[in-house]
Amino acid sequence: MKIKYITKHEEKIYTINEIKEIEETDLSILNSTNDNKITLITCIANQKTKRLCVIGIGE
Repeated sequence: MKIKYITKHEEKIYTINEIKEIEETDLSILNSTNDNKITLITCIANQKTKRLCVIGIGE
């Protein structure tokens, strides 16, 4: 699966390499790295303390 990130100036494609459930307070997934990646975090229906995290690596 892929993520397409489009701005006014460019378009980037990321290949999803990880999907996981995290605690709402766990923001360690957002720590800086040297990788070209995108991290998306969203709510999970009916689970107040859980978040779904999707990570993609740039092509």
